[in-house]
Amino acid sequence: MRGTVLILLFGALLVAGDSYLVNKMALMFKDFKAAYNKKYASATEETLRFANFQANMRKASALQESEPTATFGVNIFSDLSEAEFKTRHNAEKYYARRVAEAKPIAPFTTAEIAEIKAQNAAANDVDWRQKGAVVAVKDQGHCGSCWAFSTIGGIEGQWFLAGNQLTSLSEQEFVSCDTVDQACSGGLMDNAYEWVIAKNGGKITTEAAYPYASGSGLVPPCYNCGKPTGAVITGYQDLPKDENQMAAWLVKNGPISIAVDATSWQTYTGGIMSNCQSKQLDHGVLLVGLGTSGSEQYWIVKNSWSTGWGEQGYIRLQFGTNQCLITQYPCTANVSKNPLPSPTPPSTPCPAQLPPQCTWSAPAPTRVTCAGSRQNRQGPGCTAWDQLSCAVLLPQTIPMLTNVMARMSITERA
Repeated sequence: MRGTVLILLFGALLVAGDSYLVNKMALMFKDFKAAYNKKYASATEETLRFANFQANMRKASALQESEPTATFGVNIFSDLSEAEFKTRHNAEKYYARRVAEAKPIAPFTTAEIAEIKAQNAAANDVDWRQKGAVVAVKDQGHCGSCWAFSTIGGIEGQWFLAGNQLTSLSEQEFVSCDTVDQACSGGLMDNAYEWVIAKNGGKITTEAAYPYASGSGLVPPCYNCGKPTGAVITGYQDLPKDENQMAAWLVKNGPISIAVDATSWQTYTGGIMSNCQSKQLDHGVLLVGLGTSGSEQYWIVKNSWSTGWGEQGYIRLQFGTNQCLITQYPCTANVSKNPLPSPTPPSTPCPAQLPPQCTWSAPAPTRVTCAGSRQNRQGPGCTAWDQLSCAVLLPQTIPMLTNVMARMSITERA
């Protein structure tokens, strides 16, 4: 509500004229910093953040004019540049390819849709949060790991609906261990399903045992050895690209992993979006319900940008108009109906974890390849060999790294 009031004020300032706007914008920025406990390292950074804030308020004002049933304004992302915010929805190249390759399951017939609606009196108002199938909103941070959060959210819901306890599962296992997707640089839900089935027998670790650690954009090395299983999947399905089909599936079967074009989401604060930019999928999220407001039906979408964004971490999208390309990539996991396997020691002892003073350094959006006898170590307390043994192997850097490593002493390398 606070953000909505501020953006309405901003609209009034635009009418009043630019000189008045400049004088008053500083007060809005001051309120924003207090509301979100924002502190900057220097006057230079504060000047930059203030410029970003002004640009975002102008965008919010323009969106407000085109979106009469939604609100836009001040939120936790108001001081981020467009490029900084893009790290949270950066998977367009993956979705563009996958949409063309997807092979959806057979759609429901008209009679089947009618039967689903008849069996569910409130088919137009289904909220799987209220039915216990959705865990709390999470935060991917400065990492393009939305694909992992969408994948995990779908599995959590399907695991619960198969008769198991609702369990928060580990996104970090996918971000650090999935060798098909690109960690903080983007990925696909279908890839994640295929990887965990092929490499882990479909078993996913609990979040409690393997908590999220990539909010800064850095990716720790994979270490899922010996960790407890929280859920097991046996396969996955791509669903029909049709809102009525998706609605029937959601009513009958639970939350759906989807992708959207999130370009116009940065300044969203509430309401129902009805004129969303819909050019290219770039962000993975989770459909958790359907609702109505007056005569208007809408989707309820769970995001992974913390509860400080949107409607406590959720967004509502108008139903029936393919808002944000919501129909282009719906998918779901098939979960095991069997009880969780009893914990067993790994067949070979787990390798020692890295010492705490050495941390992985994998800045998004690059993919990191490691080499050397002390792999994956970076940070204070590590040797020079450690510092260089994990490097971004771009064509222009390979000769340089080779030459540097060749000059390092044998003692250092041992």
